[in-house]
Amino acid sequence: MMRVLELNGLADARREIKKVGAGEKGVDIMAHKAIHRVVRVSSVDVRAAGILKQEMLSLGGEAAVSWGSLERSAGETDVLLMATLKQYDLLKRKLLEQPFGLREMAGELDKVISRYSSTPTPLTLGDGVFDWSRTYVMGVLNVTPDSFSGDGLSGDLDAVSDRASLMVDSGVDFFDVGGESTRPGSNPVSVKEELERVVPVIELLVKKFNVPVSIDTYKVEVAEAALKAGACMVNDIYGLRSEGMAGLLAQWGVPVVLMHMQGTPKNMQGNPSYDSVVGDVYRFFSEQVEYAVDSGIKRENIVLDPGIGFGKKLEHNLSLLRHLGDFRSLGLPLLVGVSRKSFIGELLDLPVGERLEGSLAAVSVSIARGADIVRVHDVGETVRAVRVADALR
Repeated sequence: MMRVLELNGLADARREIKKVGAGEKGVDIMAHKAIHRVVRVSSVDVRAAGILKQEMLSLGGEAAVSWGSLERSAGETDVLLMATLKQYDLLKRKLLEQPFGLREMAGELDKVISRYSSTPTPLTLGDGVFDWSRTYVMGVLNVTPDSFSGDGLSGDLDAVSDRASLMVDSGVDFFDVGGESTRPGSNPVSVKEELERVVPVIELLVKKFNVPVSIDTYKVEVAEAALKAGACMVNDIYGLRSEGMAGLLAQWGVPVVLMHMQGTPKNMQGNPSYDSVVGDVYRFFSEQVEYAVDSGIKRENIVLDPGIGFGKKLEHNLSLLRHLGDFRSLGLPLLVGVSRKSFIGELLDLPVGERLEGSLAAVSVSIARGADIVRVHDVGETVRAVRVADALR
């Protein structure tokens, strides 16, 4: 009998090697040889690319480069490295002695592979510590009259309290309060109106429930007022592109969700296009994380959200979910919001109110691909699905 094993990391590799009766020392030697990683490196000097390919081949690995780089007709090329963890360890040592930026690449390679395989640093929210030992559920509380999902509470504090109570009873981990609809084609509301919607709600939630509150806003004035009212995280769909937001969050020392969005809610679904949606979103995250840290925000206070449905067509959303694991290379927690989204409606040809099963399927796949937080409307059903998905993961 023969079968191919699917190993999800070094722990799996060690377990399988032990099963055949290998000794502890043998397990240590062989485990790194059992895990294979493919690493994409962008814009490499062709001279460095040539050395990379030679070194990888000498170690039994492989490196794919452009044909033009082999002919030395191109100045730069992307490189696809294919090797076991053991081969990467050997490669990093060799690169430390090489020119053309390869010495610096060795450090970056070590960092990326380590981050991909590691659990992100625990996140402190209010009195709670989120250690990523399971998937956390963020419950949506829209206090707008025009929410795409049809669940807008429009400032009705009694209704907010009732819904929040149901979420708490169902096992919610965070509240996410939003006072401006960001559905496709929506118009922005004034700072004054958004403040009138969200501040009383946050004050109510903080007073009544022992659950961290996130404010869903890209406006600096709203974020500051929400933090003063008791919110302890900012969910920013503009990914710190609003002037002054990074400085405010650095000053308060609170976590932030950096979301990717192409365009604005008003025009984002006009005709979104990408060279490579996964690569483009990854590049955006890399740049914004660097900007955040340079602005004084602690790296461990950053959560990433690929922005499903925000300036993306159906194929873009599906590609991001299929390749969600790529973003683990940044070593930061991933938040995914798929609940009731239009791509589910497209796949199933169903209105917003009938997308629960599709939402749960997308949530489960997101967890399998590496999501740490799922942002949802249907908390009770999702919490149950998450428990099963976590057990299987």
